[in-house]
Amino acid sequence: MEFNLYNLDKLGMQFDHVICSEVLEHIRDDERVCRSFFQVLKEGGVLHLCCPNADHPDNRNHVLDPHEKGGHVRPGYTMQSYRELLEPIGFVLQEPIGLGGAIRQSLNKTIRACESFLGLPGGVACFLLVSPLLLLESKRNTVPYSLYVRAVKPKPE
Repeated sequence: MEFNLYNLDKLGMQFDHVICSEVLEHIRDDERVCRSFFQVLKEGGVLHLCCPNADHPDNRNHVLDPHEKGGHVRPGYTMQSYRELLEPIGFVLQEPIGLGGAIRQSLNKTIRACESFLGLPGGVACFLLVSPLLLLESKRNTVPYSLYVRAVKPKPE
């Protein structure tokens, strides 16, 4: 089923969890979509939101798509911009988790290239070959590529 996030309120359903991963940076009216997320969540429900970290150099220098044609309309979010977007709507945010650094992103590009050239088995094989290099990432102090935040719709008191 294909569905437009701008029409989320028309679903007429409520959810315990909404997962929005690497999508919101492609949407101009992110506030409208996040208000819809809040409306469709049950009380105590959780929005799991992951977007590019606007402070990461790759994202900060990313060519933007102001016309919402499929590219990024913004370089991503920071914890501050998550707060500014979600708290006025009513969400309670937990501290973000940073995901992926420079090594991880390079490896992801390599794995995707293997998969596009050799298919899924090639992508899996490539992942198994390069995954030990991810241990290097944990030892480096890098700016995470993406930020995950858990935003809760509070239960009324």
